[in-house]
Amino acid sequence: MERIIKEIPLDCEIALISDTHIGSKKAHITGIQRAVDFVKKKPNRFWIHLGDWIEAITTDDKRYETETTEQPIPELQAKEAISMFLPIKEQGICGLLGNHERKLSRTINFGRSICEGLNIPYATESARVLFFKKEKRFFKKKKPLFKFFIAHGNKVFRSNAKDFIQREANKKAALKISLQYKMGDCQLMAVGHAHWLAVVPPAKLLYLQDTEDGIKHRYLNQDETPEGYIDFDRRWYCCTGSFYKLFIDGISGYNEPYDPNDLGFLNVIIQGGKIVDIQEIIV
Repeated sequence: MERIIKEIPLDCEIALISDTHIGSKKAHITGIQRAVDFVKKKPNRFWIHLGDWIEAITTDDKRYETETTEQPIPELQAKEAISMFLPIKEQGICGLLGNHERKLSRTINFGRSICEGLNIPYATESARVLFFKKEKRFFKKKKPLFKFFIAHGNKVFRSNAKDFIQREANKKAALKISLQYKMGDCQLMAVGHAHWLAVVPPAKLLYLQDTEDGIKHRYLNQDETPEGYIDFDRRWYCCTGSFYKLFIDGISGYNEPYDPNDLGFLNVIIQGGKIVDIQEIIV
């Protein structure tokens, strides 16, 4: 795990991108370019990559398939990833290591090499990111605006419920449970890997309070306790989607047993130094 420090304007956006799988014929290259163009449009848009930058499946891997491989050499896949994200490198916050890159870690860490090529911090396979108000002078002892916990992850969220709404609710509950114990002081917790685009906002928790003027209705917000802890139900939970196509005419691949998935990424909206919304961007 790594600890990343980032100064940001009080009003900005942060794109959460993952599972681009560059090097596979199933990689949605046009979609990746759209994501890059989306970030590039505004100087106050930043981005994080949550891993699986490249397909990273070599010819001796049991998953290797000539039919689904666009570029079989991982080193060249990594160079293509650097080239694709180069136009927005100045807006990059950090990048993670995915399980596809990890498969080759006995010889080279492609997660690190891609981040170095883009000159953005390499954040290992999981990290906490502390965001501070951008000022002329950085004070080490000042309090962060908010914190992210980000990880590539290792789970695929499924449900056998017959009703669509119940299935989605079950999957979102599983997402929340998988993340809620990781860090207790992060307003947003995000994971990739599952090739699923999902957002679980903080619960609207209503309570009653006795006052001199009688009973008042109050809502819990995302403010920390004095100890820095944020309750499970007061955080944002995210699964960051993918750019990996399920079906292509004429070829098959190892991911075809899964259900259709949205292709896209998430965009976190920051206003006044607070997280106010998370958009699902379909590409």
